Amino acid sequence: MINLDDHKIFNSELKMETVPLSVAKQAVAEVFEKFEGTSTELNGAIDMINQALKDMNQSVTDALKDD
Repeated sequence: MINLDDHKIFNSELKMETVPLSVAKQAVAEVFEKFEGTSTELNGAIDMINQALKDMNQSVTDALKDD
């Protein structure tokens, strides 16, 4: 993973530290690629939680009908 601190340079005209655009783009691409699979896993977990809540709701509804 790219450490932006390793690529920063002081731009005296802007009076601030900057990072070359190509390095910044590569860093963003790496982070996106790393977390792209994670979002798929997270969506799967959310779907499982949603299904569990629906099942619990149905169980409670069925139990209340029996009373």
